[in-house]
Amino acid sequence: MLKALREKLQSMMVFLMEAFGRIFTPRNDHYPSTGAQPFTGTPSRKS
Repeated sequence: MLKALREKLQSMMVFLMEAFGRIFTPRNDHYPSTGAQPFTGTPSRKS
C-alpha cells in the first residue's frame, strides 16, 4: 500500500514537472525578424 502511494506521488510529480517545463521553456516559434505581421485584409461585415 505504501509503495503504491509512493509510486502515485512520484508519477504526479513527474507530470507536474513536465508541465512546468513546457510552460516555462522558450518558444521555438520561428517568426520573421520583423515580428508578427498585422492583418491586411478586409474585416467582415457586422450584422
